[in-house]
Amino acid sequence: MSVPSYILNWDEFAAELAKGITIDNVNIDNSGIEFLLETYFPEIVDLLEDILDEVHLMRAKYDNYNQKIKGFSAETNSDTEVFEFTPEKNIYLTGVSFSHNHLEGIGDYFNLSIENEKAELIFSEVSFKDALQHKHFNKFFPIPAGMKVKITHFNADNKEKHIWYDLEYLEQK
Repeated sequence: MSVPSYILNWDEFAAELAKGITIDNVNIDNSGIEFLLETYFPEIVDLLEDILDEVHLMRAKYDNYNQKIKGFSAETNSDTEVFEFTPEKNIYLTGVSFSHNHLEGIGDYFNLSIENEKAELIFSEVSFKDALQHKHFNKFFPIPAGMKVKITHFNADNKEKHIWYDLEYLEQK
């Protein structure tokens, strides 16, 4: 058999490689794997245990919360549109989805802030693309009850368009 310089049909190539190979009931004895890991790779065992502890901690931390979504939409042709949400209970912001129906108006962007006595900008100048977008937060943002969550949409071209946002959050039970 000659080695091809390029492959046109992967199925035929795989069939050719498999000629003469027979795999029958294969049993792999893994009874000593724990001993091998503990003896030669204790760091891997520690890392796996730490990861498992983190998963359990994360699950327990948010057991007392319900997952919720707050949606906003508007038809606008003004240069800015503001959406506000004031939770009645403690929440964690976990993500935001956003879009608009005017594909040529890609210069639009938004700011996301939380406000009580002073504003704290979480994200600034997040640009719109030509399709629905979702931003999942790697770090959840705690928002105490009564603190205002504010989305400020900037309509760069002032064209009439329909805009919408979905705020995802965990709400304390």
